[in-house]
Amino acid sequence: QLGRVAQARESARRALEIDASQSAYHLIAGHAAADDSDAAAAAGHYARAVALRPDWAAAWHSLGVARFDSGDSGAARERLADLPRVGAAAHRPLAVACNNMAWELHDRGSARSAEDTAAMLDLAAASRAHWAQAGTWLEVERGDYGLAMCHLSAGLNDRALQFAAQCLAACKQDNAPAYEFFFAHEAIARAQHARGDAVARARNVACAEAAFQRLPVSDQDDCRATLS
Repeated sequence: QLGRVAQARESARRALEIDASQSAYHLIAGHAAADDSDAAAAAGHYARAVALRPDWAAAWHSLGVARFDSGDSGAARERLADLPRVGAAAHRPLAVACNNMAWELHDRGSARSAEDTAAMLDLAAASRAHWAQAGTWLEVERGDYGLAMCHLSAGLNDRALQFAAQCLAACKQDNAPAYEFFFAHEAIARAQHARGDAVARARNVACAEAAFQRLPVSDQDDCRATLS
């Protein structure tokens, strides 16, 4: 019974940390809440998390100026210079925050400014670097995937292919599940398509489809649109 209690407490702690990271991201990025109650709830999660993990407070504060309203993404790049000096406990929340902000900018697509694009690439690189300190091969491999997709979005197709190849190499080295192989081949296929290599693109689409067939039904539902 004590073992189950300890497990439940650890699960609750991790859930709070994840929730806190998301809340911190939304507050830091300056996202408008749907209403005052949403804003209060996010602030409450943030405050409780800082009370639980005061060692994270400095890391979150270091990103506090990184708002992503138009013209402000350069502030995030400036703050990235401070990140190597953070304590060991801050690497995980910083990896999450940098990843979320990189994808925020990625999803803007053609609406990004040149400064936004540079910030996106820096944030994606910072996320992978922090995962290398705090995560497992899985988070680092997904960091390579993020770098591949961000470079592809920036039109840097050769660099995108390099990161996608790193992602696939990690999957092979660590005997990754089919889910990881699926997205690694997706990244390579997209990069090869952008580079005009139809043969390599088709080969990797076929590999992605083969990985898709090995997925459980629930994961297939999540990946079907990507495969299409």
